[in-house]
Amino acid sequence: MKGLRTTIMGVLVLSVIAVGIWWLCRPRVSNWEQIEKLVIQIERGIETKNLRQVMVAISEDYRDPLEQTKRDIHRLGVGALQTQGDFEVTINRFFLDVEGKQAHADIDVDVRVITSEGAGTAFSGTVAVEFRKERRGWKVISAPRWQLADLEAL
Repeated sequence: MKGLRTTIMGVLVLSVIAVGIWWLCRPRVSNWEQIEKLVIQIERGIETKNLRQVMVAISEDYRDPLEQTKRDIHRLGVGALQTQGDFEVTINRFFLDVEGKQAHADIDVDVRVITSEGAGTAFSGTVAVEFRKERRGWKVISAPRWQLADLEAL
């Protein structure tokens, strides 16, 4: 019985050591890569009309210069989902500046709506986005600037 107990304790200790080594040696994803992944997640959420995928990326503390909150963004998203056709999002340029737990991105983006009648541009321009690192990773806390190159009503 004592030999079995010693064996079990040995296996437990080796398991803890193995997990510790894995945790210390695992590849670290940079802040830049984490934010890039978040932007891609938002892009895919828009293209697949998966509002939940988009909203997960937005902080509960979201507020922009128009005083819109996360709840307002959700309402806008629900309205956009009513649009007939598919969305196609193209990111043309992605500039990111990360400083500590804050980040700023300028994203040149085209959003097109593709229907049976053809494709039309819904939005084309530069979006300024502010990010903050929160408990569960990076989140969008504001989109303070939209420089529109072209905008059509959806």
